Amino acid sequence: MKKEVRVAAVQFAAEQAILNESKKGANVKRVVQYIRQLGPSHDLLVFPELSTTGYIPSRGYLPQSKIQFWKLAEDPESSPTLQEIKDEVDKAGCVCILGFPEKTRIKYEIFNSAALMEPGQPTRIYRKIHIPVEETHYFTPGSRTQVFSTHVGKIGIAICYDYVFPEIVRVLGVQGAEIVVIILCFPNIGNLKVMGEYVTVARALENQVHLVFCNSAGKIGGARKELTLCGDSKIVNSLGEIVARAPTAQECIISATLTEEQLEQGASILPVFKDRQIHAYRPLIEPLD
Repeated sequence: MKKEVRVAAVQFAAEQAILNESKKGANVKRVVQYIRQLGPSHDLLVFPELSTTGYIPSRGYLPQSKIQFWKLAEDPESSPTLQEIKDEVDKAGCVCILGFPEKTRIKYEIFNSAALMEPGQPTRIYRKIHIPVEETHYFTPGSRTQVFSTHVGKIGIAICYDYVFPEIVRVLGVQGAEIVVIILCFPNIGNLKVMGEYVTVARALENQVHLVFCNSAGKIGGARKELTLCGDSKIVNSLGEIVARAPTAQECIISATLTEEQLEQGASILPVFKDRQIHAYRPLIEPLD
């Protein structure tokens, strides 16, 4: 990792293109504007889950909805949308991570994906592994965690529900991640906001990684009920210190500097990876029956 990495998380209010197809172009245009604004002064920019299209409809599913969303999805190899964003990243000189729906090789099946874009490198993709509740109508799960080597450091990515499972960030830590980026569309319901408050700090501390938690803002419309996204984006260093947090649930930008020295300090206090006793964890991989 670089000695210092300047990070910005954009708590972006993407509009739902599934309710109005023209909103996809508007979302992409605004992402590009943010990259132009922030990219030259930051090493790493992070946008939320499904930034190009906005989220799926809230609490309501019709079979045609999935087909509509598939039409909004991208093939990373040939997507003009992702290429437009990548061109701006190349100019800005930063690393950028954002969420988008990705077409699988099977027609009408979709991954909930994150694109990692870096100047001079091909776009790299992580696919959400844990698919919750109504998302199961739309998305097929990815199959593996990934840590990407970049010029700013080794970056692991998780998407929304993934981070509820401590195994995901632990595996990213074992794979060498220095910064873990979590992108979300978490609504302000139940215990989700509480989890965002405390679990982020725990994940950073227990895995000795810097953590960027970038949630969406705004509202999610749908067939039955409108939901408000809770925001509360934050940047947590590897010592468990919240070094930046969103002051509001509305669209905003937070930024902080993360350092290699902080990683070293955390590892010198508790050598958690050396002290693991993996033989005791076998029940985690045993079947339930």
